[in-house]
Amino acid sequence: MAINDRVKVIRNRLKLKQAEFAVKLNIKQQLVSDIETGRVNIKPNILKTLFYDLNVDIHWLLFNEGNPFRDESLTPPTENIADCENCKHHIKRINELKLEKEELQKKLIKLYDSIIEKQDFIDKNLNTNHG
Repeated sequence: MAINDRVKVIRNRLKLKQAEFAVKLNIKQQLVSDIETGRVNIKPNILKTLFYDLNVDIHWLLFNEGNPFRDESLTPPTENIADCENCKHHIKRINELKLEKEELQKKLIKLYDSIIEKQDFIDKNLNTNHG
């Protein structure tokens, strides 16, 4: 499944029409259509919105590994654990892992941004030299 197909999966999982999804992404509906059909690449600003506002797992979106949405099930329970030192240790480690995963996803967004910029530069120069 290509990235454009995964964008459509996200939209469908959120039960949104293209126009509604466009509003959430702060883009035009036509751009949603263009992304979903593979006519244009997804831009880094859209990745950021998907990550921060819609809880999308960027690793899944880019590489089709894992789950479409960041795992909120790792939220530690809050009841009946006050006296459990082992539980406190595991909760601390879960929170550390969540932060590490979030930092890695931010790095993925930056890397994707860099790749798109380089691709745009290459495309522009090829068009300039051959056009």
